[in-house]
Amino acid sequence: MIIKKPFFFRALSCFLMTALLLCGSLSLAWADEGDEEEEYIPEEYYEPVQSNSVAGWPEGQAIQAAAGVVLDMDTGAFLYSKNCDRKLYPASITKIMTCLLTLENADLDAVMTCSPIVYELDENASNTGLSEGEQMSIRDALYTLMLESANDTANALAEYVGGSMEGFAQMMNAKAESLGCTGTHFSNPSGLHADDHYTTAHDMALIAQAAYANETFRTMCGTVEYEVPPTNMYEETRYLSNHHQMLKGDTDYYTSWCTGGKTGFTQMAWNTLVTYGERDGKRLVCVLLHGNGADQNYLETIDLLNYGFNNFQHVYMGSGPDDRTLASLMKVQYLGKAASLEAPELSQVASHVGGVRTVSIPADASAADVVVSSGNVQPVPGEPGRVPYMFHDWPVGSMTLSVNPVSLGVSYPWQVVVRVRAEGETGDKEVSIKDTSDIVWQDVGSFANNMAGKVTVFVEKNRKTLILIIGLIVIVLLLLLLMLLLRSTRDYRSRKKLRAAREEAQRLEDEIEAKSTAEIEAELRQAMAEEEEMRGKDDWKKDPGLSDLDLSDDKDG
Repeated sequence: MIIKKPFFFRALSCFLMTALLLCGSLSLAWADEGDEEEEYIPEEYYEPVQSNSVAGWPEGQAIQAAAGVVLDMDTGAFLYSKNCDRKLYPASITKIMTCLLTLENADLDAVMTCSPIVYELDENASNTGLSEGEQMSIRDALYTLMLESANDTANALAEYVGGSMEGFAQMMNAKAESLGCTGTHFSNPSGLHADDHYTTAHDMALIAQAAYANETFRTMCGTVEYEVPPTNMYEETRYLSNHHQMLKGDTDYYTSWCTGGKTGFTQMAWNTLVTYGERDGKRLVCVLLHGNGADQNYLETIDLLNYGFNNFQHVYMGSGPDDRTLASLMKVQYLGKAASLEAPELSQVASHVGGVRTVSIPADASAADVVVSSGNVQPVPGEPGRVPYMFHDWPVGSMTLSVNPVSLGVSYPWQVVVRVRAEGETGDKEVSIKDTSDIVWQDVGSFANNMAGKVTVFVEKNRKTLILIIGLIVIVLLLLLLMLLLRSTRDYRSRKKLRAAREEAQRLEDEIEAKSTAEIEAELRQAMAEEEEMRGKDDWKKDPGLSDLDLSDDKDG
């Protein structure tokens, strides 16, 4: 069979057209699948926001990050909280703690010399290219740490400050504990992944708050660009640029109120972000852990910080004396102008109230909605303790309360025990604290021994008198006992007679109930007849003449 060329070409064209259409459909399908992957939303997005459960609290949005908080650094109140105590990997935001410890323990103008520790990095870990033997000032090293997130610099600083990576990690954990962190453990200064290197959003906010209190840290974390001059082993200037996009005016995430922060990322930690913001007299920090991409973290951070700025207010809870004397706490300041005559022990400072005394509450709330915690506030003598202000069981601020041991120069131990109540700064509310007396209780034993000796001497001197008194007391007690016995016997006899009378009455009642009506009527007639007979006899006895007259009249008739 011979196929004509025109037909062959038409068939080939149809085949090619079909193939092209099929390829186009597959391409569109693949593109759609790619779009679906970009729109991935993690399961954590649907987890609850704990701060939304507080009555009267502004509702915060759901976020894709596994955990997130917004902390008001001026009051210590968490304005937003989702999974704040969940332990997660922090990645490079760890370097906030590294920077803080270096600022507290090193001179910025000092020069460190790098050891081979700068090479101990994971593959592709960010670094600034430090070499063994290279010298750099602590100031320049901290800028490379905070702006370029240089892991080699983190190692070098840890060795310089802590003597070794392990020693510095111990310092990090001790500092975290002192700041009130309860779910944090650091094992390196950089945040490169390690199973025993973790934190919580709550703890990271406390660390970020402590760091922000350092003026030099505030300058460094908010610096957009910095130049590190040549060193002894690097001839060129190092140009640094902050990785935090909310600081840069040429990015989509720039905000005028962002004052600094730190980014982080590892395969296990995902994206982490710490961001500082100041607006309308408020200083806030937002922490996101295990975020779904850097872009999503920036968008959620902007929304959460705006939520904090727009929905809350600062309220001052009143002022009061910072130092409380023992006399004022016991309310015995009654001498007025003659106060100089008071016992010197009463002028001792027993407690000190301090702290910010400002709270963060919803914009439509008032100070009347805030109460002082009435929990077990028991400060350690000489150490400040925190007394929280509460808004519907949610802490919104705190005051500090320190209690000092007091000493009273008196004779007996019980006179030294003093219960102190410190008034809260909200008016008539009070906060009870534990006893403030620093008593050496062995004095009680010596007091008891002295009293026992005095009693023994007294007994020996007055033996006969004591025997006579005791004998007299015993006789009186016996007489009282005898009187009580006689009285109880008389009462017993009276009760016995009463009981017999009741039993006799009951017996007669039972006999009556057992007889028929006819028998009862017969007995009644007999009783009435007997009564008439007796009455007649009584009348005769009284007037015998009348009886004779009556009888003679009866006969005549």
